[in-house]
Amino acid sequence: MRFRWISKTSEQAAVCMAVARIRYKGLTVEAAVAVTLQTERHCRNPEAISDRQLRRLHKAVGQVVENRQQKIG
Repeated sequence: MRFRWISKTSEQAAVCMAVARIRYKGLTVEAAVAVTLQTERHCRNPEAISDRQLRRLHKAVGQVVENRQQKIG
C-alpha cells in the first residue's frame, strides 16, 4: 500500500503537531514526526513513507522549531 496525505493541508497540520510535541513533550524532531505520523490522523500508511518525503518533513519541522526559538530568544 502507498503512503498518502488525507487532504491538501494534512502535511502542514502534521508539521504543526510535531512542533507541538517537541515543545510540550520535549521530543526530538525525528521522534515527534514518527509519533505524529503513527497516529494516522493526517496520512494513510505511514510505514510506507519514502525516505525523501520523510527527510523533507524532518527539515520542515526543524525549520519551524528553529524560527520559533529565534523569535522567542
